[in-house]
Amino acid sequence: MKKRRCRKHTEAEYLSYMHMIEDGVSINCIHKEHGIDAGQLRVLWGRYQEKGIMGLKKQPNIKADFELRKK
Repeated sequence: MKKRRCRKHTEAEYLSYMHMIEDGVSINCIHKEHGIDAGQLRVLWGRYQEKGIMGLKKQPNIKADFELRKK
């Protein structure tokens, strides 16, 4: 059985999903209608509540150097 790949969503789409959640639409409903993973939506919702629109932007990958690992 082939594994389905989800399409990439834009930041504008993420923002519209956040507005939908604010308006009372459930995460599961958004997941089913728009094909975004429910777990990812929950993570984005938490970041959006904490940081606003900046929380929806892609986070850079940080390579841990020795000092960061030491912490």
